[in-house]
Amino acid sequence: MSSECQRSETLELEWRAASKIQEAWKGYVLEWHTKRSSATACRNVIYKKAFQRKLSAAVEIQSFARRQLAQNKLLRACKLQPGMVWQRAYPDSCAYCIEMSIVVRSIIKLQKWWKKVLFSRSRFYAIITIQSFVRGSVSKFDLAKKKQSIIFIQRAWRHSLFRKMKRDSALVIQSCIRGWAARCTASRTKCSMIKIQRWWRNILYLKTIKKSISVIQAYLRGWITRRRATKKLYHIEKIQSCWKGYLVRKHSSPLLLDLRNRMRLSSANVVDESRLINRLVIALSELLGYRSITDIRHTCATLDVATDLSEKCCETLVAAGAIDILLKQIQLLNRGVQIKSTPRSMEIIFKELLRNKNEGFLVSCQLLRRLCRIQQGLEAARKLQGHVRRLNNVIVKLERRAKFLSRNAHSSNIKDLTLRRLREAACLMSLIADE
Repeated sequence: MSSECQRSETLELEWRAASKIQEAWKGYVLEWHTKRSSATACRNVIYKKAFQRKLSAAVEIQSFARRQLAQNKLLRACKLQPGMVWQRAYPDSCAYCIEMSIVVRSIIKLQKWWKKVLFSRSRFYAIITIQSFVRGSVSKFDLAKKKQSIIFIQRAWRHSLFRKMKRDSALVIQSCIRGWAARCTASRTKCSMIKIQRWWRNILYLKTIKKSISVIQAYLRGWITRRRATKKLYHIEKIQSCWKGYLVRKHSSPLLLDLRNRMRLSSANVVDESRLINRLVIALSELLGYRSITDIRHTCATLDVATDLSEKCCETLVAAGAIDILLKQIQLLNRGVQIKSTPRSMEIIFKELLRNKNEGFLVSCQLLRRLCRIQQGLEAARKLQGHVRRLNNVIVKLERRAKFLSRNAHSSNIKDLTLRRLREAACLMSLIADE
């Protein structure tokens, strides 16, 4: 409500300021026009007065010149009069009188003409003055009428603006009051709805608490019963296994006695060359003739199985020089001609690469990169299309994981390892995919 009132007050102040500015501007324009018209009229009057002064000066100069000429004629006539007196000649006096009368008449005519000119000039000045006065009065009257009409129009316009502002303010006040009433009703309904929701949520919360308590109780009771049942089953199985073991031992004891007797009889009749220890020594001597890593590994695996449960056999192998023989064979295989039978080495390294996730992954990547630098190794790697596709999938997964770990600042070690794995895998993939 207060904001709407302030807005209406600001609008009213803006309207008043605009009306004041318009009035000042209109007054300034009207005054400028009047000053301009009055200045032009004054300028015209000044020009006319200057022209009249120049005209009167020219007329005065002409009259002075004419008067001077007439005076000169009169003086010449006066100079001729003494000679005429002395001569006493009638014709000369008559000529002088005629000339004198002509001069006087001409002077009288000039005076009449000059008076007539002055009269016409004064009449012309009077007419101009009357016309200017009449025109000024008419212009003043028109200006007063225009001013009254402008004032009337301004008054009517202000009255219309005032009525419009009054109507707008009434509408604004009505809208504010209606909005306030609507907000009050909405707030009341909202409060009532919130109270109902809170009450219903409390009811639902109590129901969920009761349900969760019952579920927890049922889970605990089931867990306790299952634990008791498992304990009972464990004890039952333990008792059954002990009883079954007892029965098996009871029934197998005569069989074991019979087997021991047979082993004693067979060992008494066995030749020394057929014994296990002697056969192990013969197998060591056969290692010297192998030239394949596969055969050596197979023989070593067999010896490992044969000597796993007998310390005496292990001591016999060491005493027979098994370590020296193995080192000698490894040295000969490393320095001799390449006769290694490893057709599936690339596939095995790929499997180790795809299986391991830590250091084994990095080692496998380095081995594959070194193999792919050779043309044969690169061709063998490109033949394994399934493993290459799986490597591409691993790179995609590592990229996603790196993006996810970049958002988490706490897992820096995992992030570094993931980025290192991603770099190694990307380098390997670029080597394989390079044409």
